[in-house]
Order: sequence, then C-alpha cells, then structure tokens
Amino acid sequence: MAAILDSTQAQRKANAPRATSLVMFPWLIKGSVPPHDVPQSLQTLTEPVAFDKPAAKQLPVTYIPFIDNAQTGAVREKSDPSWLNAKARGWPIYTLVSDHNAQRSHPYKLIDLMEKAVQASVK
Repeated sequence: MAAILDSTQAQRKANAPRATSLVMFPWLIKGSVPPHDVPQSLQTLTEPVAFDKPAAKQLPVTYIPFIDNAQTGAVREKSDPSWLNAKARGWPIYTLVSDHNAQRSHPYKLIDLMEKAVQASVK
C-alpha cells in the first residue's frame, strides 16, 4: 500500500489529470472475464466522501457491511466509523456474512440483499 500511496503523491506532484488518473493494482488481470477487478480512480484513494450537502442528504442510502460472522458484526457495529456514521445518519443497515468480494463469493445472497434494500426504500 505504501508503494501505491507513494505513486499517488508522485502523480499529484506531476499534476496528472485527476479525472483520468487510474491506479493499476498488481492483482488486476488484463483481459480477464467478468466479474473481475478493475483499475480504480486515483480519487478513491485521495478524496474523502462527504454527505454534508443538502442534495446529498436527500439521496437514498443503504449501508451494507460485509462481516465474517455475527460476533464480528456485533463488534464492528460499536466501533467501525463507517457503521457508526450510517447509524447516526439513520441509514438502513443490512449485513452480509461474506469476504470483501461478495459479488464473487456470494453473488446471489448479495443480489437478494440489495433487492430487499431497494424494496424497503420505495415503501
């Protein structure tokens, strides 16, 4: 990660165009078939996300943390900054027991959970 952040700083110093700057992680496999990892915008590593503008506060938001198990979820619910922010903002929270890449390891469970979240938000 340090190498990625060092390259990030170097790119910023070079005034690289931010809209087109992509981070090519070493685990990306060129020409792989979906679902697969893709390059990430440099801004995902350098720019904070804020929901403090009035228009942003009107967006329907659901927080879905992927957890190892119920015990991990109970700990994270009380200590994870993202989880605490979601709770403080009154966002619906649905958990999924999964690794970081639920779209690959548990695609149908993730689809079911996302459909449940959407249905709950339109009622």
